[in-house]
Amino acid sequence: MTITQSGSTVTADIGGAAGVVLNVLLGTSRLTGVVSGSEVDLHADGRPGSEGACAYTGALDIRLRVTGDTLTGATHWNFDANASPDCGYRATCDSTQAVNGARPPR
Repeated sequence: MTITQSGSTVTADIGGAAGVVLNVLLGTSRLTGVVSGSEVDLHADGRPGSEGACAYTGALDIRLRVTGDTLTGATHWNFDANASPDCGYRATCDSTQAVNGARPPR
């Protein structure tokens, strides 16, 4: 992940295999967001999809806290879906994973 900051705006470009997976799932490997103090909030909306009467959009949120050269936080995946029974798992799919990493030396 390469994070670029301009003022309080931040962009994260996900590369490698993870970027390929994001492109398949969401249609993008770029997240945008804001920086406030030591907090970084990133978001990406996926491309709209449908199945039967279900209309949905996948979403990914990443919240990071920076302490020195350490990044900690969580990723949160979910679907914004209408109330159609055709949505199946998309109506309740909600997944959170912990994130931990180190920022390369400057």
